[in-house]
Formats: sequence, structure tokens, C-alpha cells
Amino acid sequence: MQPSQSGKPIREQYQVHGVDAYYESAGATYRNPHEPALRRAFNSMLTQWSAAADVEDNSGSSPLRVLDLACGSGEATLFTTEWAARQSPPRATHFVAADPYTGDAYRERNGGAECRTWSFADISSGVLDDEDLHFDLTIISFALHLIEPSKAYGVLAALAPRSRYLMVLSPTKGVREKHLASPPGWEFDFTYAGEGGRGQDKVLGWIFHSTELY
Repeated sequence: MQPSQSGKPIREQYQVHGVDAYYESAGATYRNPHEPALRRAFNSMLTQWSAAADVEDNSGSSPLRVLDLACGSGEATLFTTEWAARQSPPRATHFVAADPYTGDAYRERNGGAECRTWSFADISSGVLDDEDLHFDLTIISFALHLIEPSKAYGVLAALAPRSRYLMVLSPTKGVREKHLASPPGWEFDFTYAGEGGRGQDKVLGWIFHSTELY
């Protein structure tokens, strides 16, 4: 069970305060304790995704457009940037990050980069349509399991016409069974099961491609 900055497990903090209240109070200093395992997961998943999707080499042309949704302190941005820099040749990237609570933590770790305050509800309500934004990849890392599966349906439906691929990472397989069982506008590509770790070493991931490309 992952500890929070207070020393208590985050799951316990959720139960005591609620998810929104926890991040309202801890968002500025939040760090995901699964980061070492997440770094390995991102490297493996992005490499497999790039090969399977035949992603174009974007160095010297248009950057790889990534939406880091519910971005936390920005580990998805950091690890994707690291992966892109290791490619031969290196791949250019452009990130749009969004989180209603952790903007300060994101900016601190990412050189002051902008973090939008969009919530999952904002995505469902069409904020990407309003701003006419399109992405090659949307990443939701350790966040989708925090909302009700019925609400995830609207989020995923809104993302499908706006992103070519979707990557979801989670500490629990329940996300695949509940939130991603039949995601509207998406077809399943592959699963990442990590190294079979426990606790902070447990990371699961899934990649989907959109069936509603813009």
C-alpha cells in the first residue's frame, strides 16, 4: 500500500478524507511512490507501442503530441521525455498536462511547464473539442481507478476522436475489468504486466487505439 507525504498509506487517506479532499491538501507536494516501477513500465510500453504502431520518427518534423491527463507531479511526462530522448534519432515531443490539483508539483518537476486545471469531468464535457486539440497519445497514469467506472465511460468516449492511442497504467487489474472492459471508441492492443511485483513494484498497463480517429 503506497504511503503519502504524511506517512499514512494513500488508500487510507482516500478513505478518511475522500480522493478530492486528499489531493486538494497534498497536491502541491504529491509524488507517486511507484515511480521506480513506473519508469520501467513506461520504457517497456512505449517501446512496444512505438514498434507495433509504426510511430513516425518525429525528430526534425512535427513532435509527438502527448496528453498527460491527471498528471500528478508529472512522472508520465518525465518518463516519456526520457524514452523519447533515447530513441535513435531522438524524438521531439510536445505535452499538454492537466490536473485540477497538482499543478504546482507538475511545474516544479518540469521546468515551470504549463499544467491545465482540467478534471476528468472537463474532458467528458468536451474541453478538448472546445480547444480543438488532437494527440498522438493520451496517458492516464494511476488515476482512472479513482473515478467511478460509469464516469470513465464519458471520459474515454470524449478522448477517442481526439487521440490516436490511449495508455492507462494502474496499481490494480480492476481498472481493466471495470473501467476498460468495453471502452467506447477504443480497441485493445496489448497489456503490460510488469515483473509480477507487489506493493510499490506493482504496475499494470494497457494500450488501446482509437476507432474514431479525427
